Amino acid sequence: MGLTLEQQNKVDANLKMLDYLEGTGILSDNKKTLVNEFFVFIGSGGTGCKALAHLKKEMKKQVHSDEVRKKTMFIAVDTAHNELDQYVRDGKFEKRRNRADDAARSGPGPL
Repeated sequence: MGLTLEQQNKVDANLKMLDYLEGTGILSDNKKTLVNEFFVFIGSGGTGCKALAHLKKEMKKQVHSDEVRKKTMFIAVDTAHNELDQYVRDGKFEKRRNRADDAARSGPGPL
């Protein structure tokens, strides 16, 4: 014995009330897509990097993963290299080394 159309509509309405992506609740089974733009998010310092990691985690929960990968870039900037390295070890960020990173690690060069 299935639900009547009225009962099914009531169940759907109740589930929608619990959908946090609708801004109304705590459950969701659908993921969003991003507009056709490229987004760069930058976190600076300890708190900024923590906020950036949290933003990335939440976006991966709420947005299709290929959308996050193709349309976003997360840049963490901090002078505490050990903290940035910990984020990489924890899988929160990817490490992309460049010459500026190498120079910062080796200290100031000749003038």
